[in-house]
Amino acid sequence: MMFRLQYKNCLTARCLLKKLKIFFYVQSVLLCIYVIYSGRGALSPSPSDYRNLRALPSSQEIDTRVKALDLIKFLSPSSLGENWHVSGIDVNRQLNGKDIRNIFNVLASADRPEEKRTPMNSGQEDQRRNSASASCSLRNIEKIQTMYKVSEVNCKQIFAGDQNATSYAITRNKKTKKQLLSNEFYLNLSENCEHFKTQRGYVTCPLHSDEENFPIAFSLLAYKDIEMVERLLRLIYRPQNYYCVHVDKKAEPGFLSAISAISQCFQNVFIAPERVDVQWGTFSVLEPEFVCMKELWRYKKWKYFINLTGQEFPLKTNWELVQILKAYRGANDIEGTVKRVKKSKWTSKPPFNLTAVKGSVHIAANRDFVDFILHNKRIKTILAWVNTSRIPDETLFATLNHNPQLGIRGTYRGVPETENSTSLVKPFLTRFKNWRGPPHDFPCAGHFYRGICILSTGDLPLLGSAKQMFANKFYLSEDSTVVSCLEELLFNRTRDETKGISQFNSNYYSQLGFVWNQVP
Repeated sequence: MMFRLQYKNCLTARCLLKKLKIFFYVQSVLLCIYVIYSGRGALSPSPSDYRNLRALPSSQEIDTRVKALDLIKFLSPSSLGENWHVSGIDVNRQLNGKDIRNIFNVLASADRPEEKRTPMNSGQEDQRRNSASASCSLRNIEKIQTMYKVSEVNCKQIFAGDQNATSYAITRNKKTKKQLLSNEFYLNLSENCEHFKTQRGYVTCPLHSDEENFPIAFSLLAYKDIEMVERLLRLIYRPQNYYCVHVDKKAEPGFLSAISAISQCFQNVFIAPERVDVQWGTFSVLEPEFVCMKELWRYKKWKYFINLTGQEFPLKTNWELVQILKAYRGANDIEGTVKRVKKSKWTSKPPFNLTAVKGSVHIAANRDFVDFILHNKRIKTILAWVNTSRIPDETLFATLNHNPQLGIRGTYRGVPETENSTSLVKPFLTRFKNWRGPPHDFPCAGHFYRGICILSTGDLPLLGSAKQMFANKFYLSEDSTVVSCLEELLFNRTRDETKGISQFNSNYYSQLGFVWNQVP
């Protein structure tokens, strides 16, 4: 009746058209409500529905999201923003009743801001840091430190080489295998971000002015073992740093959902926008690094780029990393050797009269090195040549860093040899890797897999005194004690740094040959 009264008062065609448009709009909404009631029996979604719709990388996610988007475009086109752009999707799929149940989740979150996708200006960063610092104190750090305390074994004695303590820990680890935290655990816990950060013991403020003024950019390549990845992120996390997490296309849907949910709790942690199916020994190993470099480049304040994988763990605190990188004075820490180069690995000569160098894909590099990879006009030719090698990821970074004629600041001007790991000339300190055979020949308390030692509790004395920044590799499902003891050691150091009683000395790093023999 109300509608009829208004209808009679409409004396123009424009008014009538407007009323008819409203009428059909209301009909569409009522139809949606009817379908939702008939398909689900309730309008209120569970708290996890939003996450499932938004994060799952499967065909189920694609179907549901696109169908929901089609309906939103019909009902409320203005609510859509860049946050809902999905590349490579057929947007012409038909919407069915079963999928409409997600419509209210989508409508409610379509304008949810993705702050981490937009570079922050200096004012926003200062505001973020001031807010974080206000909640940070020695008491909070000591409270977090108690969370890292390992009660089951004596980590301090194990690091000191006590055989009884080590044997007890190894025996206990074999008898009581740790139940790893699941994807669902992280999905549920991260629904309340502040609760998640508190319960998991994240440091949410810069602990020292040196750290605050020296941001680091990290890429993190992961595809499984959510707890190991999260514990790595937790230990290296600081609010002034930047973190790009690439989730392999092979990863299970639940893994991506959990990682995405965690990243939503941090403004400076984001998921790489492109996902690559990484295959060992192919160019695809490098592609995720390029994706993350491109994302991280938008943030102007970081000084160094460090790339990690989900099965690695730090051997230094963030403050110690900063001291090491400052001691490098812009030099890149990238492995390189010409003695072990097999010329048959390439089908063509290197371009630009470059010397082919073999090394690790894992690096600590300055911004100019990343800038060259992203923007230099010669890089396409170099990448085309690298792609002809048998193992491209062992070629690119090493070759770029040991050909000073390219003019990249921080690259090495001397002989590219890192075989003598005790040498002060050209050691490789970005990563500790215990490969079977020379030039390493470290004892391996764990076991070798594909030629590399899977580190375990018996390796802790070696890891505790190592000069390297990170170690590779760990299997949390096989030995959780080695990871837990490293956490305890590093957070004890973090507590001491907060108190101003750190024992770390960076003189060793400042005297290295690749520091004083770098391209200025």
